[in-house]
Amino acid sequence: MNKNRYRWLLVMPSVIIIIFVIIGPLLYAFYISFHEWRMVIPGSKPTFKFLINYIKLIRDPRFLNSLKVTVKLLVMTLPFELIFGIIVAVALSNIKKARGIIISIILIPTMIAPIAVGVVWLMLFSTSFGPINYFLKLMGQQAITWTASAEWSLTAIAIAEIWQWTPLVIALFFAGIVIQPLELFEAATIDGATGWQTFRYILLPLLKPVILVATIFRTVDILKIFEVPWVLTQGGPGNATEVVSLFIYRQGFEFWNMTYASATSFILLVVTIILVTLYFRIITITEV
Repeated sequence: MNKNRYRWLLVMPSVIIIIFVIIGPLLYAFYISFHEWRMVIPGSKPTFKFLINYIKLIRDPRFLNSLKVTVKLLVMTLPFELIFGIIVAVALSNIKKARGIIISIILIPTMIAPIAVGVVWLMLFSTSFGPINYFLKLMGQQAITWTASAEWSLTAIAIAEIWQWTPLVIALFFAGIVIQPLELFEAATIDGATGWQTFRYILLPLLKPVILVATIFRTVDILKIFEVPWVLTQGGPGNATEVVSLFIYRQGFEFWNMTYASATSFILLVVTIILVTLYFRIITITEV
């Protein structure tokens, strides 16, 4: 057996798994998104309707609201994660002793399952025994119904999301900082550059690839967020926190309208691709 055939023989099991587990279902979901299929009716079959599901979605106020809520959550979380992440990463890069232990502790939230994070924050936000409301009362403030208020429920989800995933951004920025050549910063110091000037004109431009990666990772994660909103609010009150993933879940597994849910998934995919493309253009072209 020649080398090329041997290589293909080794790779084929993984390729077959990818085809059947990822590509196959993806293509089937795309196929049925152009159909109508009432799965609650025994013996019903998909009926080809071309773009009818996509047209309905564009006119569906509930879907448009879920898209608005998802984008709002992205705006509430991503800038904070990036800004706080780079500040902490710079601070960590200046620490010499016990730095590995500190980073390990910081990364603990990212190792917790999102469902568990949702449960923990549900207890923290509790109006009856939650410590957050307890400290608010100690300061003379009224208790906030975090998960049952249209005003605060999305903020509660954003806080939980920021708490869990900002450490990942910190780790990415820290890795980007420590691989930079020290000679650049030493030369800047010798030339009389202040700490802010060194950060603004040397470090920040060097971190543009890391900023791009962190932004893309977190955007994709936030756009498909499901567990934390489900545990904290289940999309309520009303539809105030119904993100697109919750909308897809309800359409597919509560209303059994799989074709509509599939169409929604591909619209979310298109939105994600558009945002990622914009990030590439803005971050790679813009002068930092």
